[in-house]
Amino acid sequence: MPSCQALVSQIAGITDEEEYKARVDYVVKHVDPSSAITRAGPSMNLQTAEKHVHGHIRKAKINLRDEWAEALAKSYDRLKQRVEKNIDLDDTMRMDRLPDHLQLLLLLANPATSETLSYASNLLERLRNPDAQPRGLTWAEILAEEPFEGEHWKGVYGLPKNAVIGGSEEDDSWDSDSSAWSSLAKESGEEDELSISSLADEEDREQRGGKKDADLDGKMEVAIPLRYDHRDKIEELHARQYWRAEWRPDIDLNRGFDIGDASTLGLTVYRVLGGEKPSSQIAGPSTEKYIYEHDAVREILMALQGRQNLLLSWTHQGGNTFSFTPVANIPRLAHLSLMAQLSLLSSFARTATTVHHLRKFISTIFMPGRTSLRALEAFAEALESEIRVFEAWCAAREEDMVRAQSGIGEEIVVSLLSLEKRLRDEFGKTYEVLLDVSRTAMRRATSRSATAARTEVEDEDEVWFLSELPHKQPRVVVAAFLLDNLFDAASTYTGMGDTLVPQSLLRAFARTAEPMWGMVRRWIEGGRSGEPLEEEFFVDDNELRLGDPDFWSEGYTLRDEGRRSVPVFLQRVQDLVLSAGKSVELLRAMGLDVDSSTEGGSGWRRFEMLLASEAEQAGAGVASVEILSQAVYDELFAPCRLAQRSLTRVLFDECELMRHLHSVEDLYLMMRGDDMTHFSNVLFGKASCPLLEYQMDTGQQWTDFHFLNTSFSDIINARAGKARWIDTALVRLAYRGTRAKNRTIRILEGLQMEYAVPFPLTYIFGPQAIRSYNSLFVFLLQLRRAKSVLDSILVFYAIRSKLSWFVNTMLNFVATYVLHIQVQQLHGSVQKAESLDEIIRLHEDHLEKVCGRCLLRDKTAALHRAVLSALDMSLYFSDCFVAFAGDSTHDISRASLIMTRRHRSRQQRRLRRNVIGFSHPLSVDDDSDSDSDGEGEMAPEPSFSATASVSLAEEGFFERLDKMSSDLDGLVRFIRRGVESLAAGVGDSGQVFGVLAFSLEDWDR
Repeated sequence: MPSCQALVSQIAGITDEEEYKARVDYVVKHVDPSSAITRAGPSMNLQTAEKHVHGHIRKAKINLRDEWAEALAKSYDRLKQRVEKNIDLDDTMRMDRLPDHLQLLLLLANPATSETLSYASNLLERLRNPDAQPRGLTWAEILAEEPFEGEHWKGVYGLPKNAVIGGSEEDDSWDSDSSAWSSLAKESGEEDELSISSLADEEDREQRGGKKDADLDGKMEVAIPLRYDHRDKIEELHARQYWRAEWRPDIDLNRGFDIGDASTLGLTVYRVLGGEKPSSQIAGPSTEKYIYEHDAVREILMALQGRQNLLLSWTHQGGNTFSFTPVANIPRLAHLSLMAQLSLLSSFARTATTVHHLRKFISTIFMPGRTSLRALEAFAEALESEIRVFEAWCAAREEDMVRAQSGIGEEIVVSLLSLEKRLRDEFGKTYEVLLDVSRTAMRRATSRSATAARTEVEDEDEVWFLSELPHKQPRVVVAAFLLDNLFDAASTYTGMGDTLVPQSLLRAFARTAEPMWGMVRRWIEGGRSGEPLEEEFFVDDNELRLGDPDFWSEGYTLRDEGRRSVPVFLQRVQDLVLSAGKSVELLRAMGLDVDSSTEGGSGWRRFEMLLASEAEQAGAGVASVEILSQAVYDELFAPCRLAQRSLTRVLFDECELMRHLHSVEDLYLMMRGDDMTHFSNVLFGKASCPLLEYQMDTGQQWTDFHFLNTSFSDIINARAGKARWIDTALVRLAYRGTRAKNRTIRILEGLQMEYAVPFPLTYIFGPQAIRSYNSLFVFLLQLRRAKSVLDSILVFYAIRSKLSWFVNTMLNFVATYVLHIQVQQLHGSVQKAESLDEIIRLHEDHLEKVCGRCLLRDKTAALHRAVLSALDMSLYFSDCFVAFAGDSTHDISRASLIMTRRHRSRQQRRLRRNVIGFSHPLSVDDDSDSDSDGEGEMAPEPSFSATASVSLAEEGFFERLDKMSSDLDGLVRFIRRGVESLAAGVGDSGQVFGVLAFSLEDWDR
């Protein structure tokens, strides 16, 4: 009691006597350990208190308040020393109650202030530099003193203070005080009662307690008698504890049916039916336990929150395994029959079961030592948040009941039916749908049928059991399936007109998608960043080096797990995200950062904020994949495009992309006509070259590696300064074909030209692109070879003109309508490109179009072979002419031809007169006149062999000319039919082939 009075006086500072007594009484009931209320209250032992104190010490050290931490540690150590010696601290603080005192101090503790830190500093200073201890008094000193000398004689034997020799100034003033008291006592007639001894004892008591109670000076000390009014209140509370077995409601259980009293309905039905439980041995309603309906509602609210209650219990066995069911001896409601009551409770039991299944699923996901998918963990956190909303709603309903019952809240109607309606209106089927989504996702993760029928025994299909099984599906597939399933469920219920379920599902979807959203952000902002990519992320690292030409296309790819590994709402931006991350990764490898000088927007938003913003703009929930995909695209477009543009700017400015592109086109496509023509002439043996023994026309080894590279370097290096359009150190020519001496156009197919583009342009001009360029280079060289051979023959105009017309038509078509147009389009498109992926795509499309229109693809292989056969016919015609004319230079004048004719036989002269007959069309087969579609038709084979040596011994020159003319006519007609079929197609390609088809129509004119 004194401790409680002191506590109220020091904390409250109340002067009103009645209020003071009431507060002291309240403290006695709730704080006094001897009170019946607090006797069974929670307490702690000394070890627990020590843990709390050490926790405060660690917190002080973390906050860099070392003096405070040291002061706490030293103070607690001194307290422990007192405890070990088993010494009571004072009269009111016993050692057995020390943990309770510490608990009270810890509960009342406030955060440290500046005064606290100052006191801690002063305390440490006093502990480090303690005051000098007063020297103890010895018997020798006492015996050496005069009698009654010294302050240690004060109060001894009832001596007054002034009787001690050597007293203090305070003793000198005692006479005046004593005389005043004596005069006052004489006036009141009580002088005899004021003895010296009583005055000394009183002063001595004042000295002992004066300093401790200095702050209570001037306050009247009131003696409060011990009261037991709290016991009445305890009994009143006991009377309201309906859960006790001996509790009974204020209802007459033997009362008959009264239509005006609803509480008699259930009792009457029970009596009429003779008991509603078949196994019941109860004689009548009076033996049943009844409770009020508002108490039943409170118990249901507790059951919904997963707590122990009187109405519903968790079942582990039987037909309703792992579910809430009504208890066996369920408390009854007087106004309901048993069946009606069970019917009402069954609805709450289903809801409680569903929510409890979700709780068990959450606890399984966060089981210690378990490593779960980040998407599953985020989903479990979202479920926990939704359950907290549900539990808070239940607690709020219980609070409303308590406040209304206490008279401090609004009046409400409390019933099971109203609770069921409010529960349905507030949450609908939210938790049933969430449980179904969880179970479906776990079945997919464990490779169980997601649509399997529910069996009677479902132990192995419970969601928490499935979550404990090992996952048999890749993590990225499980994460994508969970997100898609959540969003599909929200879309489904939105289409059904439901507003409650989609809101909860979208909240859970936003929280579940947050880890995936974070992975996307880290990938876009920093690429791989030296850390392995998460297995749940849809981008896969194939571990290729940056220097590998296939790094850009194969280094980082979308995961292909056989099933959909990218969530639906990210499929629209998957390529954009992949390209942005690769761009950042490449910039980091080059020692550069993303150029943020043009960055705009308000920064990266969390996915939950994005979804909320989109829902606010749309005026409703985002339950459409198209709407969400567009919102995600708009959010990611700016940062992705920023990374792509930063890399593109580096490619154009620092890597000189356009300069190398021009060099490749000038080299492979022979856009530099003068130098490449000169090189071709050297290769064909037309130019004056000191290495004539290596010339192609002489049949020597023109394929020599040094001859090829030296000839090309000499031609290019002949130009000075800026006129040198290519670095010859980057070019290398080699021949990797069959080194045969037969004269055929196809021998050039072994010639390979390589151009070493610098990093990272190798991603654009990769091995496949260089092969395509080399095929174009060889094809152009073959056309030029045939043209150069035909231009050297100045007689036999009939067959020569036909061959020259075909070669010039093909060369003009390729140079003008294919190369020139496509190169111009490529330059315009590349300069507008904003990403490396777009540049690569444009370049690949460009090569595909050029090669396709040059008949270098598989679907036009037959036409390409026919063209090469026609070009081979030019070389064969030249060889026949050399064999006929006996001149290997092919530089033949009319005079030399006449001189050669004088030495021929008459038969040869007669055949020679038929040469002028080639000026008009030769007779051809009926099949060759057909203009049918050439698709699927085999190219006609020429009657000569380009690999065989030419000899006129078996067959005359003019007979061979006739066969060549017939073969050429068949080849050209075949090519025309094939080109016409290609021209019939749609698109730009059909128009381009239409030009060639129109040109080839002049063959028959």
